Order: sequence, then structure tokens, then C-alpha cells
Amino acid sequence: MSPPPNPVEACFLDLARRWSAAYRKLGPMETPKRETDLLALAALILANEHPHRLSPACHETIGQCRELGGNRFYYWVDRLPWQLAGDILRGERHESVGINIITQHLDEPKSALRGWALEVAWFVRADLDPESAVPKLLANVENTLAFVTASWGLAGALCGSKEALELEARLFQPEDFIDQYAKRCARFSEFDLVTCQARFWNLESLCRRIITDSMAHGGSPQTELPL
Repeated sequence: MSPPPNPVEACFLDLARRWSAAYRKLGPMETPKRETDLLALAALILANEHPHRLSPACHETIGQCRELGGNRFYYWVDRLPWQLAGDILRGERHESVGINIITQHLDEPKSALRGWALEVAWFVRADLDPESAVPKLLANVENTLAFVTASWGLAGALCGSKEALELEARLFQPEDFIDQYAKRCARFSEFDLVTCQARFWNLESLCRRIITDSMAHGGSPQTELPL
């Protein structure tokens, strides 16, 4: 008889099972509920922070979730957290398939998809290449209406400090909305980076709460999470 999974692995498998069960109920034109997305992000946190505590059983589960998430019109969207988790467990953090996909979509024209790419990117920000990602994020500051603050906040995390970000912002050459870009940069300079990253910190708090609840129930929560 094989030993029971450790608490981290039990939690990861629980999150994956719950995500898969919710995802299979979706109709052809339905998008996942927010609670379902949070399950995938919580699983990504565990893979990112505790890869050595996840066994081959988790690799198999990740593959199943990745395949399931790739069966929709925007194939990359729902499979992305699982792609990244698999890349991490294989020791392929930098220049991986998942990192390339997420970098490509940081300036995605469709705002909902761009927002999701930014959120997923937050959890693997240490693996992103700032030289590739920051210009895309600053382009969002220049020419988009949604997730402008989030783009600035993520760029700040990649640059490492407010001062480094403001230097990159001055070096960036806006193409179309020069005045708008200048005004937005000036506005953001009035706030610290943590304020501009509030969306991400709140999101991470929700995901860690999901992890804590799952672990408190031994990987098998008995009640619906109050999200």
C-alpha cells in the first residue's frame, strides 16, 4: 500500500479535483466562475512554492487538467495555470512554454483575457523576463482602458522598486497616446507600488485562504468556500 500524500500534495490534488469537477459542468459557451479560477491559481501557488513536495501523481493530474482546459475557444486561457504548474514541476521555469504564453498575452487586446494573463503572471513573476514583459506592461499603461493600474503594479514588481520602474517608464517610447501616457505615469508616481498592486495582493490572499481551508479539512473540504 502506498503511503498517503503529504499535506501539500493532498491539498494540491483536492484543488485540482474540485477545479476539474467544476470545469466539466461548463456548457460550450460558458466561462468558469471566479471560484473555479481561484482554485487553479491556488494550485499554482502550491506548485510554485513547494514543487519538491508534489509526487508523480500530481504530474499526471496536472496533465489531465491542462488537457481539459485546452478544449475551449481560447485554448491557452484556462490551461495556463496548469501549464505553468507542469513546467515548474519539470524544472522548466525560465523560457518555458507557460512563461512564453503568458508573456505573449500580457498586452492581449481583449481586456478580460489581458486581466487574466496579468493575474496569472503575478504568481510566477519571479520567472518572467523583465526585458520582455515590462515594455508590454507599459504599453498597457499607454493605450488601454482596463487593468492599467494592474499593469503598472506588475511592472513595478518586475523592476524591483518604484525608482527602477519610473526609470523604465521614462525610457519607454509611447507610440500613439503620448499625453495620456505621461499623465498616467505622473499619476502613478504619487502612489507607492503596494497600492498599485492591491488587486494582486487581494487575489493572493483569497487563494491562500482556499489553500488554508483545504488543508484544515485534510484536503477534502466539507463545505462550500465563502468566496
